Amino acid sequence: MQIRIGFDIAVTVQGPVPGLLALWPHPDEAHRIAGPALRADPAVPIALHRDLHGNIRGRLVFPEGETRLRWEGLATDDRQPDPVVPDAVQHPVEDLPDEVLPYLMPSRYCESDLLAAEAWERFGAVRGGWARAQAICDHVHQAIRFDYKAASPGRSAASSRGRGPESAGTMPISCWPMRAP
Repeated sequence: MQIRIGFDIAVTVQGPVPGLLALWPHPDEAHRIAGPALRADPAVPIALHRDLHGNIRGRLVFPEGETRLRWEGLATDDRQPDPVVPDAVQHPVEDLPDEVLPYLMPSRYCESDLLAAEAWERFGAVRGGWARAQAICDHVHQAIRFDYKAASPGRSAASSRGRGPESAGTMPISCWPMRAP
């Protein structure tokens, strides 16, 4: 199955402003994505590099005024569900390798200090591992719906409680108060 994807982003600045873009698929997924190169209007040079996780990033200087960034393409999907691994375990934090510890750090989108008590109350009795991660995802899926009109870059999980629709992007980070990567 092919899915049409893309974006049209307008950035307006008062003077030349350096920017860092995160708009490209991870190279591991590039074989599933087809489309032309990113277009900037007005045309500005964009220098590409890879971050510590292998993601492609772009550096540019936005000129004064409005700059539009556009891209449209097709993503190929095999229509297969994500793998289910019910026997996946949650390892104790002290047994995890050092290289995964950054993924347990708090996020500005999910304030662990404000949500940990609620997370443990809701999910602490659920067996750790796959069952707990799935319970968290099920809860977020049922309690949250995505709405572009309600989305905000300053919104967080704690500030959104009881406010209705918010970004489904908080689902994976909702595991962080439970220290589940």
